[in-house]
Amino acid sequence: MEILALMIAGTEPADNLYGKDFHQNAVQDLNLMESLSGSEKGENVYIPLWGTDLNVREGYWSLIDMAVDVDDNDNIYVAVLVNHAQPAENDTIEVWRSQDGGMSWNHLYSLYEPGNDGGMEEIDMVVGGGSNPYIYTFIKYDNAGADADEGIWMNRRRGDGTGNLWIRITSDSTDEKITASINSSEYLMIGYRENGEDIFIQYSSDSGETWNSDYVSTGVRDWPSVWITDDTIGLIAYTVDDTVIRVGKYYDNFSNFDFYNIYPNAANLMHTSISGDNSGNYIVVWSNYHSSTDVWDVHYAYTTDSGTNWQTGPFPPLNFPYGSRDALYPYVKYSGSYRFVVTLTGSFDSLYYAYSSSVDGWNQSTVVNDYNATTMFGARVDRTTYTSGGFVVYREYGSGNVWIDGFNYTGNQEISPTEKFEISVERRVLRIINNTGRTLQVKVFSTSGRVIATMHVGSTGFMELPSAGIYHIQFLGEGINTGRTIVTY
Repeated sequence: MEILALMIAGTEPADNLYGKDFHQNAVQDLNLMESLSGSEKGENVYIPLWGTDLNVREGYWSLIDMAVDVDDNDNIYVAVLVNHAQPAENDTIEVWRSQDGGMSWNHLYSLYEPGNDGGMEEIDMVVGGGSNPYIYTFIKYDNAGADADEGIWMNRRRGDGTGNLWIRITSDSTDEKITASINSSEYLMIGYRENGEDIFIQYSSDSGETWNSDYVSTGVRDWPSVWITDDTIGLIAYTVDDTVIRVGKYYDNFSNFDFYNIYPNAANLMHTSISGDNSGNYIVVWSNYHSSTDVWDVHYAYTTDSGTNWQTGPFPPLNFPYGSRDALYPYVKYSGSYRFVVTLTGSFDSLYYAYSSSVDGWNQSTVVNDYNATTMFGARVDRTTYTSGGFVVYREYGSGNVWIDGFNYTGNQEISPTEKFEISVERRVLRIINNTGRTLQVKVFSTSGRVIATMHVGSTGFMELPSAGIYHIQFLGEGINTGRTIVTY
């Protein structure tokens, strides 16, 4: 048995766990990421497997909403809403961007209250086209003062800060549950609920400067989700009386519409999400409560003929049987010819992911479980050529940290720290048992991202940490790049 001990004396030069330097050093020193050949966008970067969770942002724990999108250049954008209870007018939206498939992140700008009093409560975000695209952020603003600026607002600006524009879309304080979509022609569509029961959509053909409104449905309506295809088919899914999933399809420049009840006479339906392509293939996912088993699961419906006929089933058919486990906040995204779905599962601390290259089945599914995920809102899934597949962005449970994990089509198993490493802490002494069968580099970071210790561990390693506190442990080796957070006392 190899035993390596390290007594820390002083500190190493500062290194950023979540920034560019850390990842460049990891690739250079340990050859962790597999390079690709070719000249297409995204090749020559890396192919991450599950278990390579990287930090998007860290900080305030009071995150109350999040949105994700990808631009034409495969850059990833993440917006998070940071809530400040007192005073509410300090609520902040942070917009982040990665131009290397999630390896490193830059804070582009922050948005503050569009009015003079009150608070921001919900967001959604979509990104336009071009080399310097517009970033559209939609905000539910609940005004508590006399200036009456409540309603849904849109901020439009480019990543370089130019073109900043605020547009007030609605003026009702009851507007809520915003959902937004954009197509390749930069035609925008939003959906929302008003007065706790009425569903509306609005759409814009001039980059959000003017909006047309359409009333959709009234009664006990909830959980709107919208999608607009590149051939300008507007889709909205929502629940009716908590028992029916209904889809509306708008066409002929939104002058005509059809509605479909695709899943009637169920109970306790929530969290719809809809997506589609330009060939009449649409998919809806939602949460469904089963009183007989006292659990939630996820169901989906799809059509291959533009909505005329729908097929339904539990998501996905493999390893996710009907009523088998709690699952909430499903989210679906079409990208090219692929569908991607992510949902919270288990005790609401794991993420279950699946993708499909067909319209009527699922090719791959796996559990993302390196860190606890939040119960407040779900994760987002999308695709970029940097990762050669899907990626998931999620909030860590009980914190303000937002993480990204990537996936390629050759991997199907997340590297689980609980299986590969046994970690114990006795006061300030860290003990690591390495079950991978290979020597790993272990780096210890402070909460600020500073490297405070580095060592190599064969089968067992010991390390005495300088003080009580919270540390992040990173394990690096061939095919392995994962981490754990520990607390010393």
